[in-house]
Amino acid sequence: MIIFENSGEIDLRTVSTFGCSVKESKNPIGYFGTGLKFALAVLLRAGHKITIQSGLKELQVTSRNDLIRGKDFSLVYLGESPAGFTTELGKNWEVWMAYRELHCNAKDEPESKIFWSGEWLTAKRGVTRLIVEGDAIEKAHNSREDFILESQPIAKLGSIEVHSKPSSGFFYRGIKVVDFQKPAMFTYNQTDKVELTEDRTAKDPYSVAYAISRAILSHGESSLLEKVLTATDNNIESVFDYHGWSGHEPGRDFFPTVAKLQKNSLNKINQTALKLWREKGGGIISPRRINATEIQAQTLEKAISFCEDSGFMVRNEYPIFIVETLGEAGCMAMADMAGKQIFLTEYLFSTGGTKGVARALIEEYAHLKFGYADCTREMQNFLFGKVISLAEELTGEPL
Repeated sequence: MIIFENSGEIDLRTVSTFGCSVKESKNPIGYFGTGLKFALAVLLRAGHKITIQSGLKELQVTSRNDLIRGKDFSLVYLGESPAGFTTELGKNWEVWMAYRELHCNAKDEPESKIFWSGEWLTAKRGVTRLIVEGDAIEKAHNSREDFILESQPIAKLGSIEVHSKPSSGFFYRGIKVVDFQKPAMFTYNQTDKVELTEDRTAKDPYSVAYAISRAILSHGESSLLEKVLTATDNNIESVFDYHGWSGHEPGRDFFPTVAKLQKNSLNKINQTALKLWREKGGGIISPRRINATEIQAQTLEKAISFCEDSGFMVRNEYPIFIVETLGEAGCMAMADMAGKQIFLTEYLFSTGGTKGVARALIEEYAHLKFGYADCTREMQNFLFGKVISLAEELTGEPL
């Protein structure tokens, strides 16, 4: 059985009265006065046994079937008294959500304890306990780290704590309130106020990523910044936006870290961070350039001419530079979205030849000219459209 315990004796009227939130905490996680009713309904519906101890008083929370206007309902009872609601509450809730609710209620009250016990505890004066028996609640308790944060932070970015464990969600005061579309490299926990809905999810989930990016921008230290600014597409940090936040100035380490990363990891760094560094930090993207050999110069000229003959007007559209390397992962070409320039590596010329250089020029041109990202429907449509147009030219008539 799982036991949720607090000091003090609960007024049992709060269990059955809607809109009655009288938490003793100055900053409670919940405040609607409905969550406990939802949790009880969900647990009863899932077949759990529930007992409430308020001091020396002890009563069972049960359900009884009754007919209301020709429809069967399971009415919730506190002892022998109807609670005023049915097990229909929280129809979309799962048992882990009921556990989360009871956990939050306990944490909002003084001297909370939440634990498993294999023995029945006798009611005690000055103590409130909610005792739940059932396999599903025990499973939720054992997997609570998925939605309840119990670790210690490794960094604090203003009002946002950073915990080392990767997570798929955003937490508010230790409770998960948002599910990210992609997993995060770290676990982020907001300690300031977040407006919640009645089911303890963030009312405005889209603002969460913005809040984290602003916190990283203003407070991130170099060791953290090096990781989040080079996040891959597999992580939510890759879409964090660091540009255009008026009133949020970059912290001490932000621009130096961007400057360091663009030298060694230019192909991986967050583009909005690069743009901010160029505009406000006076940064110049500068992978080490090389002087083209005669063969490289001829290869580049031939590739540019081929692109133009094929309908890709790359000549003089954007500066093109041959560079020593673009960092790790074997990147051979890159469009600098912030500086509007194209980088081609020396390795590209030695391995790809004219065809490889032309292919790279077309791809980076599309990135800069139209903003099409790699592996997107827009890029696919653009390239197939060009293929069809070239085929029309070859046949001498339009489709």
